[in-house]
Amino acid sequence: MELSEFSKAVLKLVLLPFVLLAVLLSLPFIPLFNRLSRHGPPRYTCVQAAEVIETFCYGGGGDYDWDDFVSRDIRDEYLETVRQRCLQVRDDYPPPDGRGWCSKDGVDVLLSYAEECRRHGV
Repeated sequence: MELSEFSKAVLKLVLLPFVLLAVLLSLPFIPLFNRLSRHGPPRYTCVQAAEVIETFCYGGGGDYDWDDFVSRDIRDEYLETVRQRCLQVRDDYPPPDGRGWCSKDGVDVLLSYAEECRRHGV
């Protein structure tokens, strides 16, 4: 079933106000959508990275803070190497009982990385 030219024109006139209203109502939310949908690696400062590492080592932080830090590439080249080294600690210093991220020696290595980040960030 094909619409006549008149029906197409009426349909356009009826739909146009709704489309314009939808666009106008969505405009204030564009910055929010941009912020929520930013793709790419997160940004950390050296101090923030040090805090994440120290907080993890001392048993604090949110449920996903450490996971977010070690599982996503970081934009800063230096901090990306620190992140990769933190990941390697898990393999180089496995926990003796198989539970946890790493052994006590591994925690000491992680804390040394945090100290290194703080020195680098000054």
